[in-house]
Amino acid sequence: MDNLKIEIIYGLEGFEKAKEIRYRVFVQEQSVPQELEWDSFDKIAYHLILYLNNIPIGTARLFTKENRSYIGRVAVLKEYRGKGYGRIIMKAIMEYAKNIGIKRIYLHSQTYIKDFYKKLGYKEIGGEFIEAGITHIEMFIDL
Repeated sequence: MDNLKIEIIYGLEGFEKAKEIRYRVFVQEQSVPQELEWDSFDKIAYHLILYLNNIPIGTARLFTKENRSYIGRVAVLKEYRGKGYGRIIMKAIMEYAKNIGIKRIYLHSQTYIKDFYKKLGYKEIGGEFIEAGITHIEMFIDL
């Protein structure tokens, strides 16, 4: 049985584990420039880190700007993908959002993975757009 643990931190204290996962997934694998990966929202976000046997393997962040709450930077290390850990991360961060009073969550999904979010109940809004050189679609869910 997998020994899973979820940690949620706020801001930049303890952010190193989430940052390492995001660096490996977005900067190294997807060639997102570092200056775009690290932004001002990291310091006001809740960062979820998923551990497997005490190894950080996935992350996501939750923040609010202009009265809209967003989940973003959802990432699972390559060697752990396809095992349901992304779904565990999303369910946990959505539950956390609901528990702190958030009613609707938005996200910018890379278009190739939008069906993952649709299976969780997210709906597409608007058309496709480019963010960090990657095609995305905005989506939302009511909690």
